[in-house]
Amino acid sequence: MRLFFALWPPAKTAHALAQWTHQVAHDTGGAPTASDHIHLTLAFLGEADPGKAFNAPHPAQGARHALPIDYAQYWRHN
Repeated sequence: MRLFFALWPPAKTAHALAQWTHQVAHDTGGAPTASDHIHLTLAFLGEADPGKAFNAPHPAQGARHALPIDYAQYWRHN
């Protein structure tokens, strides 16, 4: 089990980003990312024992905020 902290965008934003991945995939021969998989990883915690992960903290809560995306890029090896 791989654990990480991440932010998921609103559905409308995720859909727009997913549309972009379809264009990038077409241009590069890559595979598009589904909108329900699009997220911003804040911290990757790594592999964890599922039994121990069960006792991990509950999802963090915070105030809604804006996070503008000025540009996006991709790496060919992904």
